[in-house]
Amino acid sequence: MTTLRLRYGIIVTGFLVATTAAFAHEGATGIVKERMEAMSNLGAAMKSLSKIVKGRVAYDAVMYQKLTDQLERHGGANLTKLFPKGSLDKPTAAIPEIWQDWNKFNSFAKSLSQRAKEMSMIAQNKSIQPENRIDAMTKAYKNVGKICSACHRDFRKEKKR
Repeated sequence: MTTLRLRYGIIVTGFLVATTAAFAHEGATGIVKERMEAMSNLGAAMKSLSKIVKGRVAYDAVMYQKLTDQLERHGGANLTKLFPKGSLDKPTAAIPEIWQDWNKFNSFAKSLSQRAKEMSMIAQNKSIQPENRIDAMTKAYKNVGKICSACHRDFRKEKKR
């Protein structure tokens, strides 16, 4: 039953993110729209993982694996290809500093993929005792969150409050 609740929660979260993203991405086209949707998907995966590591939903190894795989797949070159030089068409949140410090941006993208893979490996590592697994996953989750936050701080327009 808890697996069903987790899946339902993730579906609802995905729906809410998708509908919110649709409004936020209004007017976006081409590569800008594609990357905005990819970022929304990454955000939805992080929100779902947050619920797992905070114990708000029961741990489901299959769902956790899917979410960490999604983070890993969207990082690295799959992320950087969504930022061709100068793609600043409205309503992008990207700022020119991405291309001015491409090495740093690229490093964030690679780190996202690497840290997501570490999250996945923690779940698969049978030598980690179940009582320690959530602690290890939480630490790894926070590391991914730090990468996202640093990248947003350096390369995304500040959100209006």
